[in-house]
Amino acid sequence: MYDNKEAMDYEASKQYLFERSNKRAWAITFFSTLLTLILAGALFALMPLKTSVPFIVKVDKTTGVAEVITVLNKKKLTTNEAIDKHFINLYTYIREGYYFDTLEKDYVFVQQLSNDFVSSEYKKIYSGKYARHDVNKDNVIEKVKLLSTVPDVSAGRRMARVRLEVQVISKSTKSIIKTKHLLITLSYKYYPEAELSEDERLVNPLGFKVLSYRVDTEVI
Repeated sequence: MYDNKEAMDYEASKQYLFERSNKRAWAITFFSTLLTLILAGALFALMPLKTSVPFIVKVDKTTGVAEVITVLNKKKLTTNEAIDKHFINLYTYIREGYYFDTLEKDYVFVQQLSNDFVSSEYKKIYSGKYARHDVNKDNVIEKVKLLSTVPDVSAGRRMARVRLEVQVISKSTKSIIKTKHLLITLSYKYYPEAELSEDERLVNPLGFKVLSYRVDTEVI
């Protein structure tokens, strides 16, 4: 009887230890799963904080200075920035483009949106022995493609750098004669209270004026 009692106690102890071990294993599994889910949730929440934003950087071959040209992502523009870019792009597009049929209208437009100094410099392009319209006549068009526009502020003055590509196209053969890459640096200001005629106000409602205008040719 003593041996049987000992055997029963042994079996009971063995069963108790087995059940205890089983409960402990299930508890560890439960907490491991819970911890994994918590970590996965934390990583998911942090994912928006780490994004790759591609951008173009141009390095000046002479000075070695790097300049970020543009960020390649969708960007929400403020109202002011959108208005600035509208007038800057429209001005440079019309000034650097050449379409014989609309030349007179484009010429007047550039004059209206330029101050006296910029206007006088612009007039030189259409005067003298090599006046633009005398050289090109109705033989070519100069088609502008805007590449980037970067508004800025320098010494309290609004500035902008505009990169564009200009294709000189023969009207007779429809072929590209040459391609120019230009960097435009300009400053500008709004004169909303300026005295403008009704026709001028329709073209330039906010009194946008270009105060300085420089063109540099980029070698690609």
